Amino acid sequence: MSYTTFDSNELEQFIQTKKIIHLISKLNIQDDFLYIEDKATFHNAFSGLDEAIRNVRGKRKIGDYIHDLMEESRKKLDDLHLRAGISKEYWHKATNGKIHPSKRKLLCLAVILKLSLEDTEKLLQIAGYSLATDLTNFEAILGFAIKKQIYSFYEIDEQLSKYGEKTIFSIE
Repeated sequence: MSYTTFDSNELEQFIQTKKIIHLISKLNIQDDFLYIEDKATFHNAFSGLDEAIRNVRGKRKIGDYIHDLMEESRKKLDDLHLRAGISKEYWHKATNGKIHPSKRKLLCLAVILKLSLEDTEKLLQIAGYSLATDLTNFEAILGFAIKKQIYSFYEIDEQLSKYGEKTIFSIE
């Protein structure tokens, strides 16, 4: 496996042109795979209930998807929370649907699990986020790193600091 490092000029252009939005728009993520909890709205107690139940059936919830990703990567929860600086309690609540993880924490998880850009976007979309919306420098830098398969916390944190962003271990 070849080792990739950050190219400052390429990263700067990536951020300035918001290239991640273009890359995300090219992905073919099936809508029927997604379950976004905030999208369900009811006009009265029973209006659209049958349709809402049909729409939820077979779709993923963020906690289930995080759990599956951790299982697929064969990472133990202890190792994950220590590497990400995130408490066991937080991830336990996230995987059990007690809390909704932030976009930043999900991006950190994507780096820890060494997800592809497409898998990262799936993870974000299941949680109701996207790298193609509300793009910050933090998100662009992590998107660049994931696209380039740069999963070194040290290198990512160095670039985050350079752009005045919080490092991976300091996110809330």
